[in-house]
Amino acid sequence: MTMWMPMRGAIRLLPLAALVLASLVWAAPVQAGEATADPFRAGPSFDCARAATPDERAICADPLLSAIDRTAAEAYGTYQGEFLHRDEVARRFLSDRALCGEDRACLAGVMSRAYTTYLDVMEGKVARWIDRYAEALVAAKAQGLAEDALRSRSAWLQRAPQVVGQCALTRIAEVTTRFGAPASWENESEGTAIRYENEIWQVSYDRVGLDEAQAGHRVVLCLVSRPHDCPEGDTRGVLYYTLDVDARRDWVLGDSQHFCGGA
Repeated sequence: MTMWMPMRGAIRLLPLAALVLASLVWAAPVQAGEATADPFRAGPSFDCARAATPDERAICADPLLSAIDRTAAEAYGTYQGEFLHRDEVARRFLSDRALCGEDRACLAGVMSRAYTTYLDVMEGKVARWIDRYAEALVAAKAQGLAEDALRSRSAWLQRAPQVVGQCALTRIAEVTTRFGAPASWENESEGTAIRYENEIWQVSYDRVGLDEAQAGHRVVLCLVSRPHDCPEGDTRGVLYYTLDVDARRDWVLGDSQHFCGGA
């Protein structure tokens, strides 16, 4: 399993069309060993003529979502579940996907997580454009929510998102090291833990891209995906996207130091 790394640099509030265009540019392989076949000419892994649900129709309407679905299905062909039977893992991802409905950002996040779960990383073929497209869509969604909140002077006090695709307006409550000490440049090697006022946590072994996060900052926090190949009762590894409106930074991090099944 992999985790999206924090995006570096200031946020530019781009329109959705610009972000999607950027994602199309990103789609080309960027490193030796990445998948080189053009995935955008074929449709998804299912017959779009029989698409009957909002998520299926949204996937069929978006060539990149279609490509993600097909790429994930190909990875699933050689996948062997680590803690659960692979069919049960797939069923849970499909359940999450159905919850997304027509929300393209939600669909991309769920299918990206399914892809990285199914992927045999030892083969060395990683379609990195999938994460980048998912990042672009969730960033556009969060930026739209932030702009609406700033115009309407909304209170940044919403409850934590509970299901995939949901976003909430909240504030950073505290920024510490992974061990609970106040974060400073002197202890950046101890990583970062961020607690929000709605009691969601994010944890990183790094400080890169998080150095400007401060208590009191207004953020849009979106639940991107949940892990599903996990030991019973181990739910660690939920991914959240954060747009720090005051620092003009964004990042995607998990809710713990390790994914489910880890140390």
